[in-house]
Amino acid sequence: SNCQSFSARPVKKQVVEAVQGPTISDEGVTRSIATAGWWQPTVVLTKSAFRDVDVEFVAAHLARGGTSEPHTVRTLKLEECTLDVELGPRLCRLLVSGKHSLENVVIDGLSIPLREWLHGPGEDAAPITKVHWTNAAGQSMSLSIVLLSEFIKLGKACPLREVFLAPHICNHDAMLYLADAILTSDTGLQAVYLSSRVDVAALRAGKLTTIDFLTKDVSDVDVLFICELVRRMPVPDRQPGVHKMLFTNGAVSHIGVNAAARCIAEQPSIQELSFEANALDDVSCMMIERILRLNSPSLKVLDLSGNNITDAGVNWLGSGLGENTNLEVLKIQYCKVGDAGLKSMSMFLARNKTLKTLDMRNNLATDLIRKEYRSDRFLT
Repeated sequence: SNCQSFSARPVKKQVVEAVQGPTISDEGVTRSIATAGWWQPTVVLTKSAFRDVDVEFVAAHLARGGTSEPHTVRTLKLEECTLDVELGPRLCRLLVSGKHSLENVVIDGLSIPLREWLHGPGEDAAPITKVHWTNAAGQSMSLSIVLLSEFIKLGKACPLREVFLAPHICNHDAMLYLADAILTSDTGLQAVYLSSRVDVAALRAGKLTTIDFLTKDVSDVDVLFICELVRRMPVPDRQPGVHKMLFTNGAVSHIGVNAAARCIAEQPSIQELSFEANALDDVSCMMIERILRLNSPSLKVLDLSGNNITDAGVNWLGSGLGENTNLEVLKIQYCKVGDAGLKSMSMFLARNKTLKTLDMRNNLATDLIRKEYRSDRFLT
């Protein structure tokens, strides 16, 4: 094979304990770091709250190994360290810069061969083109993903083509940071795998028309990442762009719906949106009302079937529907809508003359009410 795949696995506990090196903790990085043996091959920073001066101090010691002799520290371990949204990227940019002697970084048990990332595994070996972070169960990957993002920002100098991530342990802000790295760099990255495959190359070329996450594992992380890419990715001339976004059979909540609302507001190509069989509730319907009030000229089909939507949620949907003149099909099957919800929706439907089908079959309304309001447009 002409490529190499790297799979990062959690470091076993006994291995971590067996490594010899200074541990810096509790009192803060800078106060402890001066007396730590930075000439050792491994340095551990644990439960430290970083500050600006700490990052600068770490940078200086990594560059010279804490002594007059360079290239001393080989492994840096960060365990339960706290870095804010500015210091995290700053530290990761330092690591990717290569201005240090590090060969490995271990972040909350996830081992990353930094030297191989930056310089390749050897003269006769192929570059690393795949990263697998799918089995780091229970670990926080936020800082790891920021580090990966900074690596991707190297553009053509980054050999990565595929990235596999476990979405259930991915921090929302970190995934937005990864999306930004993909959007703002001239990377050769082809695909990102979360609950399903995201064809980054096809999306960038404007040839990806359907995003289809038909999986029980689809989550808000998937939706946030996808919607950020679709929202900001320019569609090349004479290319169709994304027409359908289908997130079904998962655990998407109002957080994912809010991301979709932002995406639809700025991306005019989307014609169909589905959140069938997820974790949407009445709070989510408040976000969906925003989508309906946007009155996107392209959005024609919206599927909310199989969610925890009650009469209260239907009132929000009806409010948005009353202001919409472009949606043609709205599906709210297999929810928890009763008689009151069907009655109020019929009133909102009377104000909307452009909706062709409102499908509310298989809900909790009584037979008498369902028969009373059933029509060619209103399927009850």
